[in-house]
Amino acid sequence: MFTNGIENHSWEYLAEGNSSIVFSCCEIRWVLRLNKFSSDEGSHMNRSPQFSPSQGQLYTEKILKPLFDDNRYFIDAQVIELLDDFKDRLIKIAVSCPTRPEERKCKSLTAGNLAVLMPHLGFYENDTDLCKEGGTIDGSSYSIEIKPKWGFVPKLSPQHQSDCAASSLACRFCMHQELKLVEGKIKSHSLYCPLDLFSHCTCRLKRALHSLFQEPQNNLRVFHNGQLIYSGLFVKDGKSSLSTLCHDFNNILVPGKEKILDVNSLVNILSSILVADSWQKSLSLVQETKRCKAKTSPSCRLNESEVIDDSQCTPLALNGVLQKLLKVQQISDSSMDEIDSIYQKVIKTTNQEEILNNLGDFSSSSWETFTTKMKFDEQILKKDLVEATTEELIFELQKFLVAATFRDCSIMITFKEATTREEKPQRMIKDLSTGCNYAYKIKLIDLDPKSSSKIEYYKKLNDKILGNFIQKINKDIKIQA
Repeated sequence: MFTNGIENHSWEYLAEGNSSIVFSCCEIRWVLRLNKFSSDEGSHMNRSPQFSPSQGQLYTEKILKPLFDDNRYFIDAQVIELLDDFKDRLIKIAVSCPTRPEERKCKSLTAGNLAVLMPHLGFYENDTDLCKEGGTIDGSSYSIEIKPKWGFVPKLSPQHQSDCAASSLACRFCMHQELKLVEGKIKSHSLYCPLDLFSHCTCRLKRALHSLFQEPQNNLRVFHNGQLIYSGLFVKDGKSSLSTLCHDFNNILVPGKEKILDVNSLVNILSSILVADSWQKSLSLVQETKRCKAKTSPSCRLNESEVIDDSQCTPLALNGVLQKLLKVQQISDSSMDEIDSIYQKVIKTTNQEEILNNLGDFSSSSWETFTTKMKFDEQILKKDLVEATTEELIFELQKFLVAATFRDCSIMITFKEATTREEKPQRMIKDLSTGCNYAYKIKLIDLDPKSSSKIEYYKKLNDKILGNFIQKINKDIKIQA
């Protein structure tokens, strides 16, 4: 992989999370991801130890890849050490960047010298397989980053279920939307529901994608040739809207081509890609999904007045990124209350320091045992916490921590117009509305390891989300009565 002289090129601030910051260089088409640290008092980052980039790479190679069992969705990356001057220059770029989110600007920023260097997914690089099939790739690269969140209805403790049975019908994302609205973090509900995205129904998949474009928040970002052109935080000329996005797409198109790449086209392309992806290497029969009417749909955002036209619904198969991601999101079937109880019991054991150190060491025998058990689909029977052995408790914590990674990762779909002499090559779809063929690639990003020390924070947040949602449901019931 190219590493020499990267500091001699022009780098830009790309994105930022609670524990990492990302820079991109479109000139050489690489991305750098650094661990960041905050010295602000009370910062959430101070409450949990940071995993180094090397530990993160080990976590991906030793645990995530074997569990996901499909390496085509993972990025080839390597850990490098940055010179102090180059690192300081990157920090200055971030601090002075006008598009950096406001809530990030109020915090001091430092970063480690180790960084992860990886290909820039904003570009569709040459595809040797496609070229062998007689294909050519031309024009602009488009990338859509989707942070799907939990694709299932979480298990609740008996206490929460008895508080309000209706809460068990809602997904985590939609419940969290209610809390964000109350706290003033968002101005309106997103119509997006992860249960639609992860369903086997193309109609619901398209609705999820449309909802993400209508209200992206921090769950969708659009790139053109590596440059961010649309997101919930992206503002151009004082506004961020779908009309602005469509206008930009029309200006980006090569003059003389009679086509318009608007939001409907984007949704068609993305849904076609995800459907095609689900059928690759798959001969599995799929469950009937055409009856996705409001009364039979499990989506927590549906009501009886909403009806989907499913006459042209194409079912998704079982072998795509969405289906595999949903499966690993659900490897832990414990409620947050159960996980917290397990964690509290573990940290009270005599060898708790050794246990917690092993949970943070992805080369430990404990994690080797975990991957072996998961590989052979060995499920330890869950017992009463009083009767469970320490090894069983640790296994439950490991399942939760890995599931938490997949519940918080993002999907990056990159596509580019292509032509081929073959009838239907791999990784290519046709947009029927424009007649254009698009070659595509799908990758998973933001696969950060989660620290066991964050379990108490997760528990408090979970209680806050559920408490607010139950209060709202009960209030709505009283109003209706």
